[in-house]
Amino acid sequence: MTRERTGRRGRSSSEVVVIMWRDIPAQINGKHGDERHQVMLPHRFQKAIDRAAMVAGKKTAQDYIGEWRRTEHPLAGELVETVEQIAATIEREFTNERLHQLVANGGWDPASPETHDPEGPAS
Repeated sequence: MTRERTGRRGRSSSEVVVIMWRDIPAQINGKHGDERHQVMLPHRFQKAIDRAAMVAGKKTAQDYIGEWRRTEHPLAGELVETVEQIAATIEREFTNERLHQLVANGGWDPASPETHDPEGPAS
């Protein structure tokens, strides 16, 4: 039996979700009804996340896990094409230099207009 979860936490049945550790993306998940498509970003993103966690002093699993977040976007277009396109854009925009900057800043984007509390999650 399949159930559509349109009402769960306000999520629609068609969306794209970018999973990030602080400001470093790790994967893109898309869904349209029962259809799903996921793209794991290249290993350099996970390496950057691990290094940024060390810089940020996130030593326990709880500290590390607490920094994961997701941004949700409505699905516009075909599922697989849209998810693959978003992944390609992220790979292109997150150059090695940009990832190094994020690592040096503990995973936060230094150009972000938001102020991040170094002692806790973003407010």
